[in-house]
Amino acid sequence: MSYLYYPGCSLTGTAREYDLSTRAVMDAMGVPLTELEEWTCCGASAAEACSELLSLALPAINLAIAEGMDARQDVMIPCSACYLNLLKVNREVVGDKALHGRVNEALDACGLAYAGKVRVRHILHHRPDESVPHVVRQFHCTSPCLCRSTHSSRSLSSQLVILSESLIGLGNVGSDLDNRHTVTLWAFKAEAAASTASRFMGTSCLGVSKLTES
Repeated sequence: MSYLYYPGCSLTGTAREYDLSTRAVMDAMGVPLTELEEWTCCGASAAEACSELLSLALPAINLAIAEGMDARQDVMIPCSACYLNLLKVNREVVGDKALHGRVNEALDACGLAYAGKVRVRHILHHRPDESVPHVVRQFHCTSPCLCRSTHSSRSLSSQLVILSESLIGLGNVGSDLDNRHTVTLWAFKAEAAASTASRFMGTSCLGVSKLTES
């Protein structure tokens, strides 16, 4: 199992710890990540306010790059916002002939085209198997308030539950997924992870690693 890897802008800047921890965890699981060549910003939330076409073309550029590298490999995306933007292209553009044509017309300016063959996956979609029990015994899963409070992130929250169940089945894993508080004090969560001798904390929240690091 291996993935093409799209870190996105935040993970190369203010959330660099998220990128480092993602690479470290996947490396510990023996899962190679190949970073996309010359990837670009996915548009995040700003592009849509400027242009609907731009908000679709920017993530489509990265999918086209991935397709050109290896269309058989899934693209792993840790950032929830980036994941949703690239997923939106597959869900709303591919299959809509007119819109797909407009997006590819925009991509043509970059010498690219996207056929819709690439599957995108959030890091929480990766389910470790029994070959890595030494890793999962050190993994603490936590469900951030964003996943419980916004509709767009609930699917990631459910994936976190699935991942936690998979990990719990393989080792002594700490989990606080039953915590239903909307506002979370991450210092307590880090303390809970430490109390279970966990080395990693799994979450879909972009800012958690910086908070827990400090």
